[in-house]
Amino acid sequence: MTTDPVTVLYDGRCNLCIASRQYLQAIDSQKVLMFVDIHDAQRIERLGLKPAALAGQMHLLTEAGTLLGGYDAVAAMLERLPSMALAAAWMNTWPLRSVGPVVYRWIARNRYRLFGQSICGEVCRV
Repeated sequence: MTTDPVTVLYDGRCNLCIASRQYLQAIDSQKVLMFVDIHDAQRIERLGLKPAALAGQMHLLTEAGTLLGGYDAVAAMLERLPSMALAAAWMNTWPLRSVGPVVYRWIARNRYRLFGQSICGEVCRV
């Protein structure tokens, strides 16, 4: 299990993404996940990334500079959290490895319709 800090890029206007971030932060006892909203153009550009290229799915920027997206990013995040090691291992087994990315892409494409959208992102949350 890797415990070096990594950057998670998420959509801060997506209610599902916000809830996922909050849950992951709550179980991240070693503080290995650092979250950056893809709508924070300055922080995204400081990472050497293009904001428009990140829309549509969560991403994980590894300690080695590799950018993972979607299902692969989620699996890599869970691998870094001791309490989620079993779930991470399960995500990498057949048939989930085949079906998971398809399901992830469908949810990602429909996330605003299914879970709603925050107009002002997390800025207006108390």
